[in-house]
Amino acid sequence: MSGVLKVAVPTDDGRTISGHFGRAAGFLVYSIREGRSTGSELRSSPPHPEGHGGHHAALTALLGDCRAVITRSIGGPMAMALHEGGVKLYFTERALADEAVEDLLEDRLAEVDPRELPASGHHHLH
Repeated sequence: MSGVLKVAVPTDDGRTISGHFGRAAGFLVYSIREGRSTGSELRSSPPHPEGHGGHHAALTALLGDCRAVITRSIGGPMAMALHEGGVKLYFTERALADEAVEDLLEDRLAEVDPRELPASGHHHLH
């Protein structure tokens, strides 16, 4: 892997994975170089307006430099917005963000194609 890959994980406390992607207080953004995490930064989520569309655009912009997202749950339209921006989506059952990123680095997470998810509702591992 050349360069730095950025991976975003929704969080409410800077350590654990939020149960709801769109309502997370922020995102831990991990920098991955040569298959290893070289650190992370916490980015605060933008305010959540009444309509989802504006919030989806704001989150997509916030995570614009990320190429992957690991989450426990996400809405179909948000998943598609990320996908259309070139972001790969992964689901995890892990509670800790660091452990989920380690799973990704060890190829223990499968990429999810959001086009295969129903258009409405929130999706997570079954």
